[in-house]
Amino acid sequence: MLVPYLGHYVLELRHNPASNGSVVALKGHLEVRVEQSCEGWSTQQSLGFRMLGEDGSQLAHLAHLAHFRSFEDHDGGFTFTARNWDNRRVTEQVAGVVARNPQYGTRMVRYSRPEASQHSFAAATIFPAEHARQVIDAARAGKHMLLHSVFDGSSHENPLQISTSIGEPKPPRVGAVGALARHTSWSLRLAYFSADATDLLPDFQTSVELYDNGVVGDMIYDYGEFEVGVTLKDVSLLPVAHCP
Repeated sequence: MLVPYLGHYVLELRHNPASNGSVVALKGHLEVRVEQSCEGWSTQQSLGFRMLGEDGSQLAHLAHLAHFRSFEDHDGGFTFTARNWDNRRVTEQVAGVVARNPQYGTRMVRYSRPEASQHSFAAATIFPAEHARQVIDAARAGKHMLLHSVFDGSSHENPLQISTSIGEPKPPRVGAVGALARHTSWSLRLAYFSADATDLLPDFQTSVELYDNGVVGDMIYDYGEFEVGVTLKDVSLLPVAHCP
């Protein structure tokens, strides 16, 4: 069973032997709020970091902010909005609605940003909460590899093909943040590919500690040239909706 929660994370640059040194320093934060209602699941994410990187022979500063909000309803609908800023300049805006298209057995996404448009994708594509449920169910069943088509609305490049590698279960342990000390977890490796990808190398990879109640623990964002460690510092469980 997934639980609603509020998590606070700290971002730091990690050493990557494959890095060419283009990123010198990085500090930031991430807040994730997952709430439940009788109609579905809402997610809000707020990300902010400052990065110092090499631009030729000079050092360049980047201040990045990102806000994301989505609602995944139990009837298969999905609404989303995302906005990104670099050095206080809006660099990307995405917003839209996904609904079933029963006439053709597909799903239809209608974008309102960055411009009005629409397109369809396979009905088998799932959304983030359902993806988490299926990964946890597979992990409990002892499976180690999964492949899903997932629409998360965080960018215009959706849906994505996500390949998930699942490690062995880790029993509840002292030292886990808050109430998570009573929960089993798994180490996951997720590789993200665009829907029409022909390259065997993923566009992006993450390592994730996922708990059996759906709470996401520590993560590593792998950008190829550098890695960002995302450490869970605090988590609060939010009220569970009691539905008829």
